[in-house]
Amino acid sequence: MEIKVEGIRYGNKVILRPQVLKIESGMNCLIGPSGSGKTTLLKSILRNIRTDVSYLPQELAVPPYVTPKKMALYIAMRNRCSSRTTYLARFEAYVSILNLKSLLEKPFGTLSAGEKERVMIAVTLARGCHLYLADEPEKFLDPKNLDLVMALIKREADTSIVAVHNPLAFSFCDKFYGIFNGVIRETTPLETLGIAFKEVRGCKVICPPNFETKKNQS
Repeated sequence: MEIKVEGIRYGNKVILRPQVLKIESGMNCLIGPSGSGKTTLLKSILRNIRTDVSYLPQELAVPPYVTPKKMALYIAMRNRCSSRTTYLARFEAYVSILNLKSLLEKPFGTLSAGEKERVMIAVTLARGCHLYLADEPEKFLDPKNLDLVMALIKREADTSIVAVHNPLAFSFCDKFYGIFNGVIRETTPLETLGIAFKEVRGCKVICPPNFETKKNQS
């Protein structure tokens, strides 16, 4: 898949340079320090593609009185990526996988940050679009739910672009992309860790067990 990326700057600061991003099927992880342009890139892709794409934003703008069940019914009626029946079947399956059954009738405003995140992942992923964009879906999740969510996205989304910060999520990624001075390019797990912890000083980083090491790469 080729995605046209528009050039974006804020004042004199270049956030993204015009380019064509080539993305393969599978889970493509987007990494970089805060302010490097990850969210800007995802929103740019969403504007340019428009159809057959589902988006999980970092900030959830959901009325506090709406329940997850009503939200799913509303989206099912307006979903263009699959039929209403297919959407609701997917949503029901994801509710079971992510342990959300007890939350379906609760107002969104009463849920914890992690519960809200899991609900929105089920709601957006169930659309069944070809491309799935997610902005830090692991942000509020404990390790157990992080594994459930990342495994679900990896299995169910044909092609996904996921902005991640938590290195525990890196082991689910098929490819890694970094943003360097506005240019997006493929990177490696070790380089990814260096970027993700660029703002941390004197911190020891423990890699997931299936990560490559410098010795293995030599």
